[in-house]
Amino acid sequence: VITENYVLSFHEHDSSAFDAIRKRIQNENGYLRKLKADYMGYAILDITVDTYFASLEGIGRKLDELENQVFDDTMQPSTELLHRARHDLLLARRSIRPLREVLNSLLRSTESPMREETKPFLRDCYDHAVEALEFVETYRELVSSLFEIYMTVASHRTNEIMRVLTLVSSIFIPLGFIAGLYGMNFDSSISPYNMPELHWPWGYPIVIGIMASIAIGLIVFFVRKGWIGGFRSL
Repeated sequence: VITENYVLSFHEHDSSAFDAIRKRIQNENGYLRKLKADYMGYAILDITVDTYFASLEGIGRKLDELENQVFDDTMQPSTELLHRARHDLLLARRSIRPLREVLNSLLRSTESPMREETKPFLRDCYDHAVEALEFVETYRELVSSLFEIYMTVASHRTNEIMRVLTLVSSIFIPLGFIAGLYGMNFDSSISPYNMPELHWPWGYPIVIGIMASIAIGLIVFFVRKGWIGGFRSL
């Protein structure tokens, strides 16, 4: 509450953010001791806006760390941290936007308690509030981009894993077919057409050789197609 002769402020809890104002009050030659109550109101509003900048800088550092984690194959970013950053930015936006409107009203209203001598300082505080709100919007866009990049990278990693599993399955499917074919229990003594290969002296090495040739041939085919050899670390 700002009037011509006094300023009334409410604090939910004691904060070190206003220590700078207390020190300025103790300075007998400072503006806070010489000027009127409206300048004290400006000083409180200004220190409040500066406190938002300190909080936004902390959020910005966290977002930089999350951005590095998104593009780092060895680290998995936490979606909980992204949601928390989005929640903090939403809370900051809900706090700064009304403060910006208050500052704008104090500058433009004909009933404003601010004197013309104080309005240049208040206008600077208003510009800082607008800048803080722009930081919030920029960080919100960055969080949204990080979510999209995270989902894209996660989807790409999943596709790489599925491709590896598909290639491994493609190699073992024909091998499993051959092994299953010769695992059938047909008695060759009843009919000469019942698996005559079981009585060949080199039957087993031949089948193993065929299976190895198929596996090697498929691997060579996949490499020439570029399906093997370009995997990132999973």
